[in-house]
Amino acid sequence: MADPQEIAEMYDLKTTRTGLNRSLAEGDGLFFNHNGLVLPGETLEMYERSITDEKSRLERLHEIEQNLVRFGILYLGTPTEGMIGLDAGCGGGESGIMIHRSFGSTIEGFTLSPEQARYGNGAAENYGCSDKVRFHVGDMLNLERPKGSYDFIWVCESTEHAADLDAMFREFNRVAKSLSRLVIIAWCAVDPKLKEVVDNHYLTDIHRFDEYLESAQRQGWNLAEHVDLTGMTAPYWELRSRSENGTGAEEFMYSGFRDKGIEYHLLAFDKQTYC
Repeated sequence: MADPQEIAEMYDLKTTRTGLNRSLAEGDGLFFNHNGLVLPGETLEMYERSITDEKSRLERLHEIEQNLVRFGILYLGTPTEGMIGLDAGCGGGESGIMIHRSFGSTIEGFTLSPEQARYGNGAAENYGCSDKVRFHVGDMLNLERPKGSYDFIWVCESTEHAADLDAMFREFNRVAKSLSRLVIIAWCAVDPKLKEVVDNHYLTDIHRFDEYLESAQRQGWNLAEHVDLTGMTAPYWELRSRSENGTGAEEFMYSGFRDKGIEYHLLAFDKQTYC
């Protein structure tokens, strides 16, 4: 497992250097560090029809990344304007901003990366929601917030960096209000050899699907809904593999999701009533 400082430095670099992620954010300023989804009823070919050059390819990739957030937030339940949500491992703030714009809820995000927090707060300012959406430098395993601070929790592709799932679910339980909804979207390990490749590339320690279920149950979370996203994200990586701005991960991530050597899951939990 990588040191948190190493993880922070990796994301600082991803946020500030010229590359795929920055290129994808050029249009609307939303900076994604996660997979995309080709949604049910869609095909990759539908997106490819409008691709004529690298610029249009990046635009389609960005749309597919936005699909993930739009799809995932449907599982948050019914957030309202008066609620406060936690974006744990918030990246560059894209999910928090989209959640606020969808529901009006206040969002607090935490990331290990100072550059991600800076970028996210700048994006919130540009979108006119900085009074409701703020991003901070902090560790989601040790949040400096009182017990019962949040009405819901969103965690998109950040649990892969948590070596101790029990500690993570315990901390989420502590800061969540009674009956809160927790949505996690995560890569899940299947093939040990591929896990090693992914972990080395992304400074992660990806977990098996059953480890999430077992740890969540131990720490007071009941699984309410589950969606296997593996088949929906493989086309995203296929399209990325054709980009001139690829990062080098496309080959093993595309084949990994295509052949299910790695899986992609959405898990929605409800806090147990006695916790």
